[in-house]
Amino acid sequence: MNIPANPITHKKLVVVRQLFESASAQASSRYSPVSRIMAIIGFDLAVETILKTIISSLDTKDQPENTFQNVLKQVKDKLQESGFPSLPDEANIRHVHGLRNDTQHKAKYPTDDDVKESQFFVSDFLQKVTLQIWNIEFHNISIAELVQNEKSKEYLVLAKKSLLQDDFENTIRHSYAALLWVTSNVRKQLFDRQNTLSESFDFSEVSEQAEINDDLVEAIETGFEPIRDEISHELDKIQDTLFSIAIGLNYAQYVRLQMILPDVISFDDGNLVRQPSFFRKKITKPDAQFALNYCIDAIIQIESQIGDVENMPKPPEWER
Repeated sequence: MNIPANPITHKKLVVVRQLFESASAQASSRYSPVSRIMAIIGFDLAVETILKTIISSLDTKDQPENTFQNVLKQVKDKLQESGFPSLPDEANIRHVHGLRNDTQHKAKYPTDDDVKESQFFVSDFLQKVTLQIWNIEFHNISIAELVQNEKSKEYLVLAKKSLLQDDFENTIRHSYAALLWVTSNVRKQLFDRQNTLSESFDFSEVSEQAEINDDLVEAIETGFEPIRDEISHELDKIQDTLFSIAIGLNYAQYVRLQMILPDVISFDDGNLVRQPSFFRKKITKPDAQFALNYCIDAIIQIESQIGDVENMPKPPEWER
């Protein structure tokens, strides 16, 4: 016995998937006590959200209770009234909620094993309950549905396809391309440019305007090249850091993404350009899963603030 998921219910399930993946990303930062805390809270929130989704699906007139224990009892009653089997893995989700209470109310840091166990319990529970209630595979629910920009969504579809084929490098390439398309368009809309500051840092243009002797220009350019490259690199880092913070990206996770990129990726007139990276590491499945989930979250975060990244409203001009 199943019930169809209407559009509102489906969107709630997408949010549950997003909560779970966000918690999983925090869980991957196992050496950070704060990340472990956020992971436990996120896993518990995913469970509570899907329990409330079950209530609203079974009885549109009834409102979910306020506390976890009451919500759990309410779900069990609704399932019994509607002729559904009992809630799966109740002991496991109670255990995760207990860890969350210890973390939030008793200032008890969860261990790495606590986080791994919670992730396994919650993943298993969400998979079972979505199949039981709506006949939906939880891990086939796509968070990319929340992304508005069509071109970014196309790259994310390719990334998901690559992940399913265990092509982890292309998963990261396509995920980053989706995020880069969004951030490049935001840069262009805000600053009327897609390029970086360093691309305008060219001594040759200055020398031409100053009408300096050609031999002197060549000598200056040859001697200045290493310094210019170093300054350009630092300018790009500064601009990238400030821009990512300004649009609300998690900068620590953004740096992690940069460190696992298999190529240097950019856009030239809307076309994707790849250049070999000097720093390559072996890409693992957790790396690919992190990149895909982080880029989706980041794009959703940007769009929630800005809206259509390709047609942003022009900022008002200063009065003179």
